[in-house]
This record gives sequence, C-alpha cells and structure tokens, in this order.
Amino acid sequence: MKKQKTKKGFVLLFLFLPLLAYNQEFNYKTEVVNTHRSGFVNIWLSPEINSKLTSNFSDLRIYNSENKEIPYILQQEELKNYSIFFKEYKILEKKHFPSKSYTRIVIHNKDKKIIDNISIFIKNAEVKKWLKLNGSDDNKTYYVLNDNYIYNSSPATDGTSEIKVLHFPQTDYEYLELLISDYFDKPINILKIGYYDSKVENGLYSDLPINNFKQTENKEKKQSIIEIELDDNQYIDKAEFIFNGTTYYLRNASLYIEEKILNKKKKTTDYQWNLIEDFEINSFSRSNLLFTNLYTKKLKLIIENKDNESLILKTVKLKQLTKYLTAELKENEQYTIKFGDSEVLKPQYDLAFFTDSIDKQLPLLKTKEITKMTKEISLKPQSVFNSYYVWIGLGLVAVALAFMSFKMMKDIKK
Repeated sequence: MKKQKTKKGFVLLFLFLPLLAYNQEFNYKTEVVNTHRSGFVNIWLSPEINSKLTSNFSDLRIYNSENKEIPYILQQEELKNYSIFFKEYKILEKKHFPSKSYTRIVIHNKDKKIIDNISIFIKNAEVKKWLKLNGSDDNKTYYVLNDNYIYNSSPATDGTSEIKVLHFPQTDYEYLELLISDYFDKPINILKIGYYDSKVENGLYSDLPINNFKQTENKEKKQSIIEIELDDNQYIDKAEFIFNGTTYYLRNASLYIEEKILNKKKKTTDYQWNLIEDFEINSFSRSNLLFTNLYTKKLKLIIENKDNESLILKTVKLKQLTKYLTAELKENEQYTIKFGDSEVLKPQYDLAFFTDSIDKQLPLLKTKEITKMTKEISLKPQSVFNSYYVWIGLGLVAVALAFMSFKMMKDIKK
C-alpha cells in the first residue's frame, strides 16, 4: 500500500513536469549585413561561424527585428558542379525557295568549335521531310556532311515545339548549310539552332585560418613530422600540401588528426592522434586530400623518407566547402543569426520543398562580428498553457514533494 502511494507521488510529479519548457540556449549571435532589396538572398557562413556549430549544422536560427523566426535552406557547395546549357548559333540566312522546293538555312559556327551534332528547335507540325547538311569555310563553297536525313515529326505534348538532333562526322566548318526539301508543301518553322554543351566547375571553398605549422625530423625512423594547428576546431573538406626539396620524389605519407577523449572515471580530458588517411606524394602533382566535414584543430603529417633527403613543406592550405543560408529577407530589415546549441533539433521548414523554385544566382550577404551571448535560464510555458497555470503546476509539484518527504520520514521512524 505504501509503495502504491509512493508511485502515485512520482506519477503526480511527472504529470506536472511537462508544464515546464526551457528556452533555446544559443551561445553566439551575429547580425546579417543589411540588404537593400527584398527577396531571396544567400547568407555566407564564415568558417568562424561553422566552427561553433554541431556536426549536422542543426543549431542555426535566423530572427528578424521582432524576434520572429525566418525559414531558411542550408546549402553547401558541391565538390564538382555539372551544368548543361544550350548554346545558340546565329542564323545568317533562312529563306524558302518555292520554285526550287527547298528551304535554305545558314548558321554561323563563329569560333570554329569542333562539333558532331546540332539541335534544331521546330514548331510542332505533322510532317515528313528530307534534309541535307553541308559545311563551308568561306560561306561560298560548300561540302557535304550528310545528305540523307529523314525528319519524321513527333510533336511535343508538353510544349509547342520539338527538338531534332542531327548527327554527323566531327567538323570545324565555320558555316553550316541546312537544306530542307519542301516539294510543294509549306516550310516547317525553324525556331533556333544550336548545341548542348556541358561545363564542370570545382566547388567554391573558404580558406581556414592556420595558426602555425612546424616540421621536425625523426632521424631514427627516417620520418618528417609536420604538425599543423588551426585557430579553432574547424570542419575541413580539403587539404593542399606543396613541398620543396629534390626534383623527383615519390613517398608514402600518413595524415592524423588530434581527437578529444573523455575519461569518465577520472573526469579528465585526454587527446590522441587518430589516423585519417594513408596516401602518396610525388613530384608530378599537388598533394590534395578531400574529406567530408573532418572536424579538428590539429593535424599531423608523417612522411616516410627512407634514405632520401627530407622534403620541406613550403605551403599548406586547409579549406572548407562554402556554406550558405538561403532565406527571403526584407529590404533594410535587421536580421540576427543565433547558433551554438548542441541540444536544439534541426528545424523543419516548408521552404525546403521549394529549393528548385528559387533562383540559383542570388545576392551574397555577409555577417558582422560574432558576439557571445549571456546565458539566461528562464522557464516558459508550452503554448497550451499560460503562466498562471505554470505557477499552479509548480505549487502542486512542491506540495507533492513535501507530502512524499513527510511520508518517507514517517516510514523511517516506524
């Protein structure tokens, strides 16, 4: 019976505990440089900001001057960006010759780019045509490229035009002549002619501030040991090493990072070097390493020299893939970014479903100096309760605790 009463007391206590909720306790804040236009912008997250974030970057919030939370999309540069775009040729002539039963189109390959196909945008029509393609360097004398194309229309169902791709042997003719046989029919409507090209761009990186690096030699083990220290713990995505020394070299190397280890029994913090990657350095290429959010403040590079002359590290660069917050801001409004709370959950905004609808080329805004926030532990009710009910809840919890203490003392005496 006594056990049941004790259990009831604990149940009563936990029933009222949900009335209490703690504010999000961010450690840092910074202000966004004012924007002079309303709309979507990219806010650059500096390495200094990123170093104070959790590994999943969930502890970021944007607030306006009224302390209203502003939705955002966290974006990071890709290692390589692939893009496909259409490049249109200039049409020098497009003329229909009814008496000769053909249409002549001349396009200009101004840069004499080596190509093996062209794409033709044709207004929807139910037709069948024969085409010929010739090439020229002076727009006077033409030579055949392909004289047996058959165009069977397949009108687009999701637009008013279709694309016909003509393939031919590689060529760099400056002028291309397209002849379309019309017989006694009306000509087809050619909208534009060009080609699809692709472009590969390396992702944009932000340089990380390196405090210092030093190199020592272990003659017994025939190793060069290089220790690199950053100003603070940082997320590293790329490391570049440039060496001086002999003209030709090919050596094995190992990269370590210093990691923190908590000793729960002794309640102390220890550090140890953990191997990240074994790789090869040589005189024919830069020694570049790629990572994914490698988090550390110190790195150690060990080079196996064997019986060779030691290499001297000339330059080291540590980089971080650039990160942005994409958000819709108002002109001349003041916005504050708060961050640095390991317990806060990742926000869930509707905006994340509309990433593809937002323009890729956006104005870039920077942030001001980071300031440390003073922690103020405050209790606030959940949205379903007001402060009046919270104080009632606190009173009931206090009464329940007093009652339980009294019962325990009474039991002890017995």
